[in-house]
Amino acid sequence: VISSKSGSNFQLQDAVTGEDLGSASRRDLKRISVNNSLRKHIRTALAKLSLADPDPAVRRAAVDQIIDNFDADSAALLADAASTESDATIRELMSIGAALGALNSEDSATRLAAIDTIQDSLNPEVRNRLTRLLNQEQDATVKAAAARALAGIEQRVQNYALLETTFFGLSLGSVLLLAAIGLAITFGVMGVINMAHGELIMLGAYTTYLIQAALPQFIDWSLLLAVPAAFLVSGLFGIAIER
Repeated sequence: VISSKSGSNFQLQDAVTGEDLGSASRRDLKRISVNNSLRKHIRTALAKLSLADPDPAVRRAAVDQIIDNFDADSAALLADAASTESDATIRELMSIGAALGALNSEDSATRLAAIDTIQDSLNPEVRNRLTRLLNQEQDATVKAAAARALAGIEQRVQNYALLETTFFGLSLGSVLLLAAIGLAITFGVMGVINMAHGELIMLGAYTTYLIQAALPQFIDWSLLLAVPAAFLVSGLFGIAIER
């Protein structure tokens, strides 16, 4: 109920219907204690209400919230919402959510159809449910389909991880190369040593790399430390060789 101060008492109103429930004293009322479990239910309830929001971003966030906190009513709710959803991406996500619920069906054909629907999704909840199904499924056909779908998802995850590693490697390599070229030009102009030698050029690059590796949580700031450190290390080696 919703209470509002009215003199020495509180006027009560039904939070859902708005019905007047009379009044009560402070002693008769008890404030709702909000814990993590209740917050989770509230977030899910708000997400369900947001499925009809005119903003696609809000609807997308609502579907994600429902899938992350999936319950017995979620599948039917998402299936109904998908039938009227105009955005193709959100509609597909709703269908995936409805298919997650269909994995609990007693009909093998329904479970197979659900696996076929979610087999291309990289949503973490999909992987979790397929893993659970694989461990609990008794039907050999359904179990094989779940294994194939899970293997395909894992392969795509590995492929994306490889692309990500390659991209970050090239990005880091380009930074190190620019640092090495800068050191070569600078120390060459200074006449300290001919930094065209590959080994000496890479001293600055390795110094930069080691500092970035030592400070992964401060990667945006590590270059500010790496640049002077790279100059110092390369310069000291250059002076030592000159002497």
